[in-house]
Amino acid sequence: MLEQTFGIEQTGQSLTLSDWIKKAKKTPVSKDEQRMITHFQSLLSRNLLGWNEQELALNFIGPILSLVLFSTKKYNLFAERPLDATLKDVNGEDVLLAGKPDSIVASGFRSPQIPFFSFHEHKPEVDSSGDPVGQVLAAMMVGQAKNGNMKDPIFGCYVIGQNWYFLVLDNKNYTIATPFATTNKEIFDVFKMLKAMKMMIEEGLA
Repeated sequence: MLEQTFGIEQTGQSLTLSDWIKKAKKTPVSKDEQRMITHFQSLLSRNLLGWNEQELALNFIGPILSLVLFSTKKYNLFAERPLDATLKDVNGEDVLLAGKPDSIVASGFRSPQIPFFSFHEHKPEVDSSGDPVGQVLAAMMVGQAKNGNMKDPIFGCYVIGQNWYFLVLDNKNYTIATPFATTNKEIFDVFKMLKAMKMMIEEGLA
């Protein structure tokens, strides 16, 4: 629906996404971080098939995001906050997109202002439903509109069970990276992607 309504298109390659991945590969992980990540991973491995969406978010996704420490006076990690914007469709008509993203990293301290990173759809491994790609893209499009420049890229991620999918919306093109599985050593790649995102946000606000 988003593709038809707004003319966005999926691409196979993205320089912005490639740069994010390259930056992540160079991002260090401390011994303390490694120890905590391994602990969270053991919880995930034991409970993956049993956790529902909220349990997955509370016991695994939330702690991983907290370990990155997205909370500062200039930007913060927000959850279930109303987010909306009016966008032009392919015919030039106004269309309102509104919702409550699972999580966003946005400028602002007590309330979100301009989103940088949208995190969506904490889906369990079994019986997942809905359209996580469409939902995260909708929030990313709203963030892009609030940025005031549709040509500036915005970043996102959605989770289905153990798999984390990172993506970039660059103007009207979106690209999804190959998923990272958090039940193996790729969990450290996930953490590096998140830490790299934090560095990119701080560089943009400097």
